Amino acid sequence: MDMSRFSEEYTNQLERMHGNAQAAIYHVFEELLTDRGLVSEPEFFLPPNEFDIVGGLADTRRGEFALIAAVDAAEGTMLDFDTIEAANEKASRFLEGCTSYSPSPSNNLDVLHDAFVRASSSVDLVPNTTLILLTPGRVGGSSKERARTLDLRTEIMDLDEFLQVSEHSLLNIMFSELGQPPQVIHARNDADDHEVFMGVVSGITLAKLYERFGIPLLDGNVRHFLGQVGPNRGIAETLEENPEHFCSYNNGITMVAEEATISGNAIMSASGASIVNGGQTTVSIFNAHRKGVDLTKVSVPIKFIHLTVSHPVGKKNLLEAISRFSNMQSKVNDADRMVNMAPHPELQEVSQKERVFSGGNGWYYERRRGEVRTKELTMGKNQFRAWSQQFRPEHVISASEIGIAWNAWWGTPHNGASGKNKGFLHYHNELTMRLARRSWDAEVHHKKTIGLAKLYYFGKDHMANEFSGLRSATLPHVLGWLSHLMDNQFDLIALWQQEELPDVVKEAFKILAGPVDRTIRNFQDDDQKQWAKSANCTETIRALPVPDEFPKDRLPRMSTGQDIQGDPADFLMGIGATKLWVMYRWGKDNQVINLNRGMITSILKNTISRNRRPSPKQASVILTVWHSCIANGFDPDRDYPEYSR
Repeated sequence: MDMSRFSEEYTNQLERMHGNAQAAIYHVFEELLTDRGLVSEPEFFLPPNEFDIVGGLADTRRGEFALIAAVDAAEGTMLDFDTIEAANEKASRFLEGCTSYSPSPSNNLDVLHDAFVRASSSVDLVPNTTLILLTPGRVGGSSKERARTLDLRTEIMDLDEFLQVSEHSLLNIMFSELGQPPQVIHARNDADDHEVFMGVVSGITLAKLYERFGIPLLDGNVRHFLGQVGPNRGIAETLEENPEHFCSYNNGITMVAEEATISGNAIMSASGASIVNGGQTTVSIFNAHRKGVDLTKVSVPIKFIHLTVSHPVGKKNLLEAISRFSNMQSKVNDADRMVNMAPHPELQEVSQKERVFSGGNGWYYERRRGEVRTKELTMGKNQFRAWSQQFRPEHVISASEIGIAWNAWWGTPHNGASGKNKGFLHYHNELTMRLARRSWDAEVHHKKTIGLAKLYYFGKDHMANEFSGLRSATLPHVLGWLSHLMDNQFDLIALWQQEELPDVVKEAFKILAGPVDRTIRNFQDDDQKQWAKSANCTETIRALPVPDEFPKDRLPRMSTGQDIQGDPADFLMGIGATKLWVMYRWGKDNQVINLNRGMITSILKNTISRNRRPSPKQASVILTVWHSCIANGFDPDRDYPEYSR
């Protein structure tokens, strides 16, 4: 069943990518790249090219540098280390050429080449870049470990990674080889199948642990409950600015091991080890270590669980339970909380009703990443097969991804181009405002979402096959321009009513795609992807001449209403200064608002309290705090006399 699961996904992606095998491999692994924390928002680059590169990014703002290469192989074939070294040498050669803005050897890689050239002025590229190899083949654990020691550090995503075959049982850790062993004390525990120890591990030891073992160390993480991917700015800032406070500020890690040697208060060795909670902390500390940040004052809280149950099935079930519940009970970021807030649970429930199906097909609203995979693991085989026939993989709507599309459609494609996290925040803000205004119908919204998803997924494939390297920047702006040219009256319900996307809609998208790509690709004053995140980019594209062949009169149009975003400033003015101050005092008292208090109070004092509209940036700050407080228990409909003044 597992092998056929890969084959089915690969065949689907191969069709989408017009037979391009390397492009199909990238898209098979695309979601796993971010789920595993290897890279936050990778960009796809259309192969072939002489370096076998299919993706990457060079983001100096986030300190994130990665190349992604595809090694084609028969499914399940074992790859030798010579193959890995050859791929590593090609990628190293690409980086060696990133010393000037002279044309890159491959036009498809021009954008990536220029991004690394810009980065090279402040960063030594090879020691700060990770190469990620994608392959349908298999790579042995020792080869994966050896690949991490190459000058260009290499992580490998193979068939076992796709199938989520755990390798943690292969990890034998000798902490004495990494630095100071974790210092722990035995905690009281009445269970007879495991022991619990609490303590601290040095930041240097943890960094070297991940340096040696890489992603298999995090195999115990349940993807369903992963929080923010990519570099965590809060963790990075604490490591650099307040390293001695890291132990107090951070929740730490939970490590589970099948065997352990503990001498005195020190964990000397562990086998079958896995970090089941705190993967983001681990990766962030490794990234800081790699950048040369001094970690000598950093201590990380650790909960160490030694499994004493001997039965293999019992051991596996206990590991999964510990992983799942430790992640559920951990503090998660605001975006993770938002998916549990109205209206997202209702949208997910509505998406499973047959009356909102399109052409007999269900479109499932996956509000939290990895939910479908969790269904596969927890449902019976026949039950999941029946479910997946109703909701095919290509009809799963990711909340974070559709947030990008809706931002573009409502008139702010620059917010959509800012990535999934920021895009989802703006998407959630808009839905919250619509709920508050009672201008909301979950079924109508989901029907429109299906129509928009059909257009978005078509556009995603079209941009991947026809253009290279700027899809995350250009796709939102094509959607935004299309909606703008239709006066925000394009009828998405008409797309929901049809099983397939009409040819005239495909034609309209293709006509606009070229001018948008040229405009963004030819921008020279800054990084093109950064410019795409600005309102100036949106205004520039709206000012482009409309192509004569654009079929405006043949596209479906709503008879009334417009799909446009509300004004967050108006929303906050409607809440009023009194309620916002109550929220602020509640949040401060309940330790929800710990940072930027001065900025928050300044905004409230100088805008809403004086009956002045906050700027978009100021409104975003207050809305973020508003959502964060609600996510932590603040009830906007309740009176709080203790916080009223």
